[in-house]
Amino acid sequence: MEIKDLLELPVYLQLMLVSGYVGYSTTRRGQADKQRADQVLYGVLVFGFIGSFAYDFAESRGLPFWWGVAASVGASWIAGVVWTLKLRNYYFLLLHRARVTNADDYDSTWDKLSLDTSIAFTQVVVYKKDGSAYSCEKLPDYDRAPIPRFQTDKTGAIALYAEFKKRPDSDDWEEQDVNGDEWGTLLTYIPGSEVAEIRLRVLPVGGVKPSA
Repeated sequence: MEIKDLLELPVYLQLMLVSGYVGYSTTRRGQADKQRADQVLYGVLVFGFIGSFAYDFAESRGLPFWWGVAASVGASWIAGVVWTLKLRNYYFLLLHRARVTNADDYDSTWDKLSLDTSIAFTQVVVYKKDGSAYSCEKLPDYDRAPIPRFQTDKTGAIALYAEFKKRPDSDDWEEQDVNGDEWGTLLTYIPGSEVAEIRLRVLPVGGVKPSA
C-alpha cells in the first residue's frame, strides 16, 4: 500500500493510523531503524484503537471534529508515554517472575542502558585506546545543561562534560574547568573508534540529587 492509497481511506481510518503511529513511535524512540514491518503494523493498530476510542468519546459529547482529532492523537501519545515510562518495565518484570522469559526486548545492552527510563546515570568515565581517560563525576549537576548529562550514539561515540582528565603517561587526574559563564559549558566529544571502555554508575530514578 502506498501513501496515495492511505489518503483514499475514510477520514476515521486515516485518523486511527496517524494517532496510532504517534503512540507507537513514542515507544520506539531511539530504535526507529530496527523496526520490522509487522511490528509497526501491530503497534499502530494497538495505539490506533486507543486513539479511536478517544475520538468516539469526544464525538459522543458533541465536540467539534478537530477536538476529536486532538483527543485521538493526544490519547495515543499519552498511552505511548505511559507504556514507556511505567508499564513496559512492569510487563517484563511480570514475565521474568513468571519464568516466561529473561529477555527485556531491547535490541542490545547499549539500548537497555540508554533507553531504560527507570535508571539514571550519576557518573561516567571514558577510557580511550591511547590510555587517556575522561570523567564526569557529578552527572546530575548537568541536568539543565544544553545537552543533559552526556550524549552517545550507535557508533559508540560519546560527548560528556569532562570534569577530570587523565593523560596516557600519568595516573593522576587533572581537574578541568567546564563551567564557563561567558563561553558556555565545555563539552568533550570522543569518537567511537577511540573508545576502549565506558564505566557508568547508576541509581533508580528518583534517587539522584545534584550536589550542593
